[in-house]
Amino acid sequence: MRREYPGVKANPARSLRVTRRSSFGDIFTYIAAKGDRTIGVRAPFTEVDALILSRVAYLYLEGLAPTDFRSKVKIKDIGDTYLKLSKTDAISILQAEDVHLMQAIKETRRFGNIAVTGYQSFFSEESVEQFAAMTLLLPDGTAYISFRGTDGSLSGWREDFDLAFLGIIPSHKRALKYAREAMDSLPKVKAFYIGGHSKGGNLASYAACKLPKRLKRSIKAVYIFDAPGFRHDVFTVLDRDSLLDRTFAYAPCQSIIGMILYNPAPYTPILSRSSLFFQHDLYNWCVQGDSIVRSDFQRISYGVKRMTKDFFETMDVRHLQGCIDVLFSAIRAEKGSMRNATMDINLARMVSLVMLLRRIPAAERRTFIKVFSTVADHVRRLAEIERARLKVEKDAI
Repeated sequence: MRREYPGVKANPARSLRVTRRSSFGDIFTYIAAKGDRTIGVRAPFTEVDALILSRVAYLYLEGLAPTDFRSKVKIKDIGDTYLKLSKTDAISILQAEDVHLMQAIKETRRFGNIAVTGYQSFFSEESVEQFAAMTLLLPDGTAYISFRGTDGSLSGWREDFDLAFLGIIPSHKRALKYAREAMDSLPKVKAFYIGGHSKGGNLASYAACKLPKRLKRSIKAVYIFDAPGFRHDVFTVLDRDSLLDRTFAYAPCQSIIGMILYNPAPYTPILSRSSLFFQHDLYNWCVQGDSIVRSDFQRISYGVKRMTKDFFETMDVRHLQGCIDVLFSAIRAEKGSMRNATMDINLARMVSLVMLLRRIPAAERRTFIKVFSTVADHVRRLAEIERARLKVEKDAI
């Protein structure tokens, strides 16, 4: 009998289970197919639109979009400037696909006429905070409040780790403040969508749950895309029930990030062209028509859910926080500023992190190794499960 975990739901429609990933499109094929149809009654807002606008939050628009809510600028009017700046060092580019995304959306009726307002970005090395959000005014009179996920800086990654033992991080408070300001400053907006990918989805769900009732009534939907959850003590005090029927959460079939801790709404499993960690990249998610292609969660995702809950609920928080402090202090000493240093996920970077152990004092190193040996043991067991699954699939062919 399959075990069930809070925040995870299996796909009840087995006929939707798919394996031929190459037969589906992605957000770019969606933009090409739907780009000439303005968002409105004849072409309603879709979950794929929400996914795309959640990625738009990763675009660095400093100097291009207004920081207050009194002004606005359409995407089509800043697209060319953004593309020119993307060829220089004037703006940061997180992924090459982000440039392709701007190129694709700026010429379309559906996205080019969306106006950006309230673009805010904040970075603090002292408080270990990385935050960015923007409000996108849609042609149908609604608005999408989009929160950026982790941007690759050490401060961004450190905040992700802090979710595990602090529960509430500085960006949570800033996200709530931003959502309230946006909704209060835009009284003519008929309804609001709130969403984000990765940490951005976590911030979106936190802000939506903590908004006062008068503002909650204006929320049409909350979109969460493969976002980490909350510690149990935070999860239990969030007002999730009032938004549950308006919250839509999606995670790839081998999700790892989205399976961390407790999620505010059950995840719908979707198909990705990649595997494991690389499924977190929404550019790899499969799209068909107006929908993200459904799939089924694989055993590794259930394993990650169980591992993270067991690990973070049994591990001494002080030890865990101490280890994270030591790890990031060592990385910072090696790289310098947390603003400029990035955490690329590749083998060379993993090796360099191992080498950083030499910088950690012997007494602290023992605790560090003990904690991460526990993690490694969980990961090893998950890897064995995945290898066994692949063997069964191979033997069945």
